[in-house]
This record gives sequence, structure tokens and C-alpha cells, in this order.
Amino acid sequence: MQRLQEKIQDYSDKELLKQYYHHSSEYTPEALSVMQQEIARRNIDEDAIRQQLTDPQEMSGQERALRNNPEDFIEFQHSFIKADILLAYTILTDHEVVFFIDKKETQEDAEDETDTPILFVIKVHKDYVEAAEKALEEHFIVEGECYALKHQGVKDRLKAFNFHDVQISQKAAMEQLEVTFSPSETNSIISLGKRLLEEADEIEQSQQRVIFHYDTIEELVEKLEQSDNYTLCRAELLAILEIAQVYCDDPDFPHSMEETASSLLSFFLDI
Repeated sequence: MQRLQEKIQDYSDKELLKQYYHHSSEYTPEALSVMQQEIARRNIDEDAIRQQLTDPQEMSGQERALRNNPEDFIEFQHSFIKADILLAYTILTDHEVVFFIDKKETQEDAEDETDTPILFVIKVHKDYVEAAEKALEEHFIVEGECYALKHQGVKDRLKAFNFHDVQISQKAAMEQLEVTFSPSETNSIISLGKRLLEEADEIEQSQQRVIFHYDTIEELVEKLEQSDNYTLCRAELLAILEIAQVYCDDPDFPHSMEETASSLLSFFLDI
């Protein structure tokens, strides 16, 4: 948390307001609380806040979508499963496409809804259709009625995983779960976890990312080193995923970590 506080303190007033009011969905509740405290500490002028809230240039594609006429949006023909719609959301947001996501309508008289997978569709503003199509074509192909990722390997799925999109409550994040790792998996997590603690600043700069679960890694490593009998919370499992994501392109990335990442990806994408 201290690293996060230091980064937020380095934001300009404009960037701080932009992240808090227009990109809140990308942050954990703890991070938003730190931002809120920083805004209060700076005593930022209310007019500046009001201007930030109403400036179309600073709004995300989702926010701009809400301010447009629904008739100006075109529903794309093909659907997404839950795991893939998260990636589509990230891609379209990064390309500043104005769009929103809706649950696909299914037959009301389906015999057994529990056997029917939940599908999602995207609806894109008419001025952004071409940009959306090009962005999606880079990552997806069409299989039947759905979009499917072009690359389905563990490392590709791992690199596409967005920690912003994991929506769990603080209570759920801290709930203790029984997990079992093989000795090789445990050794890999400990080794790479220690490495990330040492290289965090360098990694954030070279990969242009924030280590979301940095504060959890040290406690995680200590827990794994001290005992073979332990429970882990979801926040610690996410920390393991982040460790794997950071180092998955390394030539020496352990195969055991690929297996760990595959299991954890399935767990979180099925929540």
C-alpha cells in the first residue's frame, strides 16, 4: 500500500481526478480509498472536480456511451463468453472506442438455463465501428456464433488477464481457501516472488505497469516458506498470478508455473 500511496502522490491534480472519476473501475477499493484521501488532503477546488466530471475528452468510452442516443449504437453480430468479454472490454477501452456491453438475449423457454452458457454482446457507437472491428481482429477470430481468442496457450491467456477486471469484495478477497501446490510449484512461486520483490521498480518501468499485489507478495512468500500446511486467500492467489504474468516471457520460466497459472486462470475466470 505504501508504494501505491507514493505513486498517487506523484500524480498531478488533473491526473489524480482523471484516474479517480473516470477510471475507478480499474482500481481496487483500497486504491480508490487512497485516491479519495489524497484528493481531500490537497483540497482540490470543486470547480476543477466538476470540470473533470463533465469533460468529454476525459471520459472513458463507457461513460461517453451512456451520454449518447442508444439508437446510434450498432450491436455486433457475434457474442463473447465471460472470459473473453473481459479481454474485449480492455482492448476496446485501450482504443478509446465508445461502446457498452450487454447480456445476450436467449430464448425464455430454454429447458434448462443452468446448461446454457452466459453470452455477452458489444454495442458500438456508429462512429467507432471500424476502429472496434480492427481492434478485435487483432486478438479474436470468429468460431460459429462467437468470438474466440486467436491464441489459447497458457502464456497468451496469462498475458491477456487483466487484474482490473477481477470484481470481488474485500471480504471475498480475504477469505481463506485450502490450496495445494506441488513442491516444484511452491519453489517456483517462492523464487519468482522474491525476485519480483527485488525487481519491482525495474519491472514497472520496463513493462510500463503497476504491480497491483506487491504488498501481498512478501507475506505470501513467508507463508509458503514456513509451512507445508497453509491456506491462502484470493488476494494471495492473485499475487501468484501476477508473479507468473510478469515473468512468463522469461526463457527460464518454469513449466510448473504454467500449470499453476492455468489452474488459477480457470478459477478466477469462472467466478
